[in-house]
Amino acid sequence: MPKRGDILLHRGKGFMSRMIRSVTQSRYSHAGWMISPTEVLESDWSLWGEKGVHINEIEKYKKSEILFVRPVLADDVIEKAIEIARTKLGQRYDFSLFWSLFKQWTFNKKDLDNQRHGWICSEIVSTPLFQAS
Repeated sequence: MPKRGDILLHRGKGFMSRMIRSVTQSRYSHAGWMISPTEVLESDWSLWGEKGVHINEIEKYKKSEILFVRPVLADDVIEKAIEIARTKLGQRYDFSLFWSLFKQWTFNKKDLDNQRHGWICSEIVSTPLFQAS
């Protein structure tokens, strides 16, 4: 059973998930924060409209391959990271960064514009952790 502060890793089955796994050479294509045993704070998008940073029920992943990772950090650092991530709720998904990273990894083209357009899933985990440490 996941705990608050665990990091959810998800292996999607769709085209974009396969593309992400291929480019990153990772088994997983998505990440998010467990903010309770049943809720995950994440940033994702949909073909039917932009979702951005939001909270989802873990039930969404019940038929998927997932892994829970427990950071080896002090509880107060994890709590601070989760609170930093929560401040991003409602912000949009960063398609610009996603495509820039894709081009960089795939074609070795560096065209990151360094402008904030939103958040991708790995950032909503890594940036708050970095800021909280």
